[in-house]
Amino acid sequence: MRILPYLFICLLALHGAVSSDSESQEDDDDYEEQDRPDQLVCGTSWNCTCTKEEDPTVICDHARLKDSDTRLGTTYIGFPKDYKPKIVHMKDCDIKKLEKDRIVPSVAKQLVELDLSSNSIDYIGKDAFKGMDHLAILRLSHNNIKKLHRNTFHDDLGFKLHRLFLDYNDIENLPENAFEGLKELKMLVLDGNVFTQKLNKKMFAGLSNLETLSLDYCGLDHDSLPFDAFDELINLKALSLRGNKFEKVPAAVNSINHLEILDMSKTKVAEFGERSLKSDHKIKKLIMTDLPYMYFISNCAFCDLKNLERAIAFRSERICFAVERHKRGTNVFLCPWLICPTGQNIHFL
Repeated sequence: MRILPYLFICLLALHGAVSSDSESQEDDDDYEEQDRPDQLVCGTSWNCTCTKEEDPTVICDHARLKDSDTRLGTTYIGFPKDYKPKIVHMKDCDIKKLEKDRIVPSVAKQLVELDLSSNSIDYIGKDAFKGMDHLAILRLSHNNIKKLHRNTFHDDLGFKLHRLFLDYNDIENLPENAFEGLKELKMLVLDGNVFTQKLNKKMFAGLSNLETLSLDYCGLDHDSLPFDAFDELINLKALSLRGNKFEKVPAAVNSINHLEILDMSKTKVAEFGERSLKSDHKIKKLIMTDLPYMYFISNCAFCDLKNLERAIAFRSERICFAVERHKRGTNVFLCPWLICPTGQNIHFL
């Protein structure tokens, strides 16, 4: 009869194991039953935040396992069945590659914003963004992307994608038609990619709705930016060429008659005359600050820019200068808020 207590204890242990498995199964049942994702991030050991506001948002920036230095390392993450985030941020998660059907697959079709900045991404597979036909903002800044190919950005992105950030990667060449499917793109940021290949208009083919293009610190000069480089960008309104090697306003800029905002700060521009910008330009705002070689601005450099409004500022070792246009006319004055290298304050004329 002594065996009965031992038998009773064994039955209790077995019941506990079954209960534990059942609870674990219930937890798993809260998540999508499709291909099991690498990581479940809401209410788990990952220090991610999952909000349930009007636009449900998942913030996994710098995600680590609790009490650990282990980083997320994947975009193949899952969420509870009743949770459909529209915005997902995964900055600085040690993500290295992007592959088809492995970027938040359970919510790919609902996603409107995806931030994968500051990772180690050096590979984007064919059709990696397939199915993301509601995505409006895609951030891939500060990664190790070296190459784009014609299938990098799937045509599904063309339905809604308005803003694309590829700044500060290692892209040296832009293949022709790389952005062809992005019909609704309004803003493209390519800063900090030092291009070794001459830009040409076919690289921007299909971007007929693009309004803002930023090419800051791309190592561009007059040879690498031909006059027709922006011919495909028929709706371009804002262009930034800050930090490049131009010694004058490039001919390609003068080919964009509808341009409204131009930034050529921190370039090698040395003088600005009556013909630096074509008289039929629609320029409203011209930004040319921190120009170390600037020494001359013609008295009538801005006379024919009829749409010019304000905020034109120059600063160099030789000159501090600004222009503001009002309904009453154009005011030309020295910059009162700048201090010349000699330490002397510059006042209004």
